[in-house]
Amino acid sequence: MGSTNRPSRRIGLRRSSLRGISPMCAPRTCDSRASMPAGGYTTRLRWPPWYGPRLRDAMLVVGHQPEPTRRGRTTVRAMTVHGMQHETSVEIAASPQAVYDLVSDVTRMGEWSPENVGADWTGGTPGTEGSTFEGHNRIGEREWSVPCTVTVAQPQECFEWVTRPGDPEGPYVRWTYRMAPADTGGTSLTEVWDVLSLPPTLQPLSAEQLAARADVVRAGMAETLAAIKATAES
Repeated sequence: MGSTNRPSRRIGLRRSSLRGISPMCAPRTCDSRASMPAGGYTTRLRWPPWYGPRLRDAMLVVGHQPEPTRRGRTTVRAMTVHGMQHETSVEIAASPQAVYDLVSDVTRMGEWSPENVGADWTGGTPGTEGSTFEGHNRIGEREWSVPCTVTVAQPQECFEWVTRPGDPEGPYVRWTYRMAPADTGGTSLTEVWDVLSLPPTLQPLSAEQLAARADVVRAGMAETLAAIKATAES
């Protein structure tokens, strides 16, 4: 999950800030503090003695966009659940703006995703930071909808949203689409899936079941990007 250019550091967390989700998943550690330079990093937690060795050995969390606070410390705004993160890329023969126009129109996501069947804007100016929408999904006979909020909307560069930010333990999942000029003259589109905190529906699952779910999502991401590419190049 980490990259070689991210410094590995040890951080200590208060007991009240740790809460196990399942034996093979990272605890919820949003807004935990650590003496770190600003920027992304990978770290193994310094576990208190009352935490079991199986959980201790399993955990690896990744901090995203820590913000400087007083006394040279940083606040980790979000953590990624171990094993529930993936990114994949595709090169598209279209301009970054053309690709951005596609991925930022969430009402069309059902055209490309094997799981999402569409979305409806529910608040704010559609496609801008802070705007909200309801995403509709289907797996087999199961259907459900998820409230989402757009967190980044930078034309030609990045479009991102999180799911259920209003829940007490949310947001749960962050979806990001990054665009960059490709060497071939088109656009490199990267889709990123980050589970920040396990949704209640996934918390009872075993490690094997969570891994299976992650595999389904990864396969779906590749299918989604291939479909977006086909649309952009048509």
